[in-house]
Amino acid sequence: MITELRIYTIKRGMMPTWLAAWNDAAQRNLASGIRVELAAYDPESMGTFVWLRSFRDEEDRQRREEALYGSDWWREVGDAVMANVVTWEARVLTTVAVRDDRGSLVSVAEGPTKDDLFPPDGT
Repeated sequence: MITELRIYTIKRGMMPTWLAAWNDAAQRNLASGIRVELAAYDPESMGTFVWLRSFRDEEDRQRREEALYGSDWWREVGDAVMANVVTWEARVLTTVAVRDDRGSLVSVAEGPTKDDLFPPDGT
């Protein structure tokens, strides 16, 4: 499993607009089988927004991103959404541990398999 850390700097005063657009994007991510693990913003910075998305592996990440960002929906809204962004970056992280169904932190080697976290049916 890999997790993508995305860090955005949002234009001053545009965080409410960004959050509304991001919520729609998050639902699209979920519908396309991308796990959204966390989203947060730093109220002190007044512009830093981060979110985590997880994938089965790099091949899965590339396939799902191509489908999402190549969709009619993204072609329609992408420019308007990204107009709120000053800078952004994505970092791909190798997962070391995850929380299980009981809330315990377990090593990926000991814990759930990729198939547990990402069922083969793509849900």
